[in-house]
Amino acid sequence: PPLHYYVLAAAGAPVLFAEARGYLTNPATFGLVLLVLFRFVSIAAGGLTVLTTSLAGWQAFNRRAGLAAAAIVALVAPFIYYAKIANMDVPYVCWFAFSLLFYVRLRTSERPRDYGLFAAFGLAAICTKDQAYALYLLPALAVIVHIWRTPRVSGAPRAGDPRLLAAAAAAIAVPLLCFNPLF
Repeated sequence: PPLHYYVLAAAGAPVLFAEARGYLTNPATFGLVLLVLFRFVSIAAGGLTVLTTSLAGWQAFNRRAGLAAAAIVALVAPFIYYAKIANMDVPYVCWFAFSLLFYVRLRTSERPRDYGLFAAFGLAAICTKDQAYALYLLPALAVIVHIWRTPRVSGAPRAGDPRLLAAAAAAIAVPLLCFNPLF
């Protein structure tokens, strides 16, 4: 899946620009600078994962639970290792953590925006690493059951529910943007 490569291309664009202009003439320097930038992308994704997990725990339970969740994520040995390596493991977990935050929010609110953002960040995780599909099988079922059990929004039929429409729009838009089927 291409999303992480887009993120890395955006992070490396200034270096590629400098190399094209002749500012970086040594190939070793060029590669080293790109490697450091790509590692910073993973470090930023790791920090955002810890922060987002803390926010999700805080919204689901309380501040103390959020801090405990952040500590658990931050201290897991594979997470510490992969958070500094330039690969797709921590970035897709970062997208998953964002979708988890909006999953917690949609369970407590009925805003279509939360449903759309849950779907968008979930598909961002899938468009970063395809193994993330497995993370969304049960939550998607839980969202459908949640919508079915909650009262209808403004008397709209279930098929025209704005929560489902927001999630469906995100589910269509994100893969179209990532996979660019026209080209």
